[in-house]
Amino acid sequence: MDVPRLSPQELNAFLRQGEPVTLLDARRSEAWAQADRQLPGALRLEPERVADVLGGIPQRQAIVVYCSCPNEATSAKVAENLRQRNFSNVFVLYGGFNGWARAGLLTEPRSDHRLEPSPASL
Repeated sequence: MDVPRLSPQELNAFLRQGEPVTLLDARRSEAWAQADRQLPGALRLEPERVADVLGGIPQRQAIVVYCSCPNEATSAKVAENLRQRNFSNVFVLYGGFNGWARAGLLTEPRSDHRLEPSPASL
């Protein structure tokens, strides 16, 4: 299954128009530990814990997943996982965090606001 990608400029246009978008930062633990910035309002999602946090992800709005690995490999896996679980409006950010930053778009200091496991998955 090929997950559609949005360019940083396309995502920025959605955000500027006030479109409801959930941003999921799916950078691997090593990359996350070294990161000091994130996309504005992004929620941290540990890639290997998707099944545990499904209840915290809004299903009725666009979801954009990003990472910092080559070819958006981790975010594509997370997005595919979400699509297999009936999340239909899921996209991958083309170029990931680095593409967003290279485009000169707004970032914010890294937050530890993360999706927490649902009680049923504990």
